[in-house]
Amino acid sequence: MQKRLLVGYLFIIIILFNSGCSQFKEYKHVFILELSIPDLMISLSDYSSNSDFRSAISDANEAQLTSSDDFITLFAEAWHTQVAYQESPTQLWRIFHNMNNHDLFPAKSTDEEIIEILASEAKAAINNTERIITKRISNNYTYQNRINFKINQLPNCKLEIITSAIEDKNNFRKTLVSSGNVEFWPVLFNDEVYNKIIGAEISFANSIHPNFYGDNALADSTLSPEQLESKFPIQSKGLVLISPQRGEELITVGYAHKDDRENISEILNNPLIKADIGEDVKFAWSSNPTTVMHKGDLGIDTKRDSTSTTSFYKLYALNDKSRRGKAELTGKSIINAQQSKNVYGEPV
Repeated sequence: MQKRLLVGYLFIIIILFNSGCSQFKEYKHVFILELSIPDLMISLSDYSSNSDFRSAISDANEAQLTSSDDFITLFAEAWHTQVAYQESPTQLWRIFHNMNNHDLFPAKSTDEEIIEILASEAKAAINNTERIITKRISNNYTYQNRINFKINQLPNCKLEIITSAIEDKNNFRKTLVSSGNVEFWPVLFNDEVYNKIIGAEISFANSIHPNFYGDNALADSTLSPEQLESKFPIQSKGLVLISPQRGEELITVGYAHKDDRENISEILNNPLIKADIGEDVKFAWSSNPTTVMHKGDLGIDTKRDSTSTTSFYKLYALNDKSRRGKAELTGKSIINAQQSKNVYGEPV
């Protein structure tokens, strides 16, 4: 069965918004953008799973909560602490000298040299982000809406964007965050993953209570709300699965209310459930909500506001062949592209 490629966006920018700015009287709004250096380093390492590397990343993240030092400095300290007393310590160049970046990180470089390269890459990334944001604002706002803006670089790879009055601040924020890296993922069809999810749910439930399923299974009507939640650990979180239909090729696995997505993602990433579904399956939510005219059409029993018809998001199952959360194809490989949809209006 032919796979479809789904376009996704990996954002490395976190947006915070504050109104008012006393520094410039003619300016009204301040936007702070932060580049995620941990994500940048993990990407440069080709998503290395080296335990020393991952521990140093985690320790540096924790140290950053109470330190004014930049992340690269904190990582260097955490790395040296991690390998200091090892008989045969891991060398940083072995983590970053990979197929994608072997020229950037030469073999047999010292740890100090690798740290310098990482610091340089972080600086280049923030400079590139500033150029992208400047061009994006100039193209979309300065001529049409006549706004003025300033961009300042702050410590720890942050950008401060100060603007004059903006009528639609939310739309402006969307303009900023839309500068991300395009990724292309093979998408599993609904019938390729539906039974795996149901099987994982049954297996997980049986590990809690052996009488949930089988010849001696207890009737659902006799179960307490807590037991029903244990019997359906995935669906009870709010995921409405779509049963495969013969002859139809759907890529939507199910739907969920926007407020339920976090809990559903958490249970789907539970190690026991993930092992049953498959380590090569990566779940992803649609970036935009889908319109649901009547919640009952989806079999959703919820106390949520029934007038909210655009609060539901589609769940997709991506084929993660790398098993490391790494897209098989990125925007760097694309020369020309266009979006297509199937007969159901889904991207293909």
